[in-house]
Amino acid sequence: MASYKIILLPCLLLISLLQCSSGQFCDFDNEMFVECVNPCNVCENPGIFCTQNYECLPGCDCLPGFSRDKSGRCVESTSCGASVTPINPQVQPSHFGDRDVIVEESAGRCNRRVCTLFCRVLRLRFDKCVKGRCTCKK
Repeated sequence: MASYKIILLPCLLLISLLQCSSGQFCDFDNEMFVECVNPCNVCENPGIFCTQNYECLPGCDCLPGFSRDKSGRCVESTSCGASVTPINPQVQPSHFGDRDVIVEESAGRCNRRVCTLFCRVLRLRFDKCVKGRCTCKK
């Protein structure tokens, strides 16, 4: 009977830990889990929500008042700097893959950094990661 208690106690502890960890959390400072990540929330477009047609994906996004910098970290939007040139990509979700998007820059040249921002790894619950595949069109 004592051996059942020894096995049962760790199992109950594991079950309660799994239930508590089922929420969605973000790994980095100044981020929160949202149902629809705003891929335009970058220093080049502080506080702007994309109006382009893109696939709504759950994941980690910057807190209000913060924007993603070049390194991918969320920093205060006021510290982004005023000398940045706004980006205005045209985004079209594609249906040839699970998380594919096509990023087309309005200036006519492919911007890999914009493409990477739209296709960054999304941290989902239970530490599963989904990485989008990005195709830049000219």
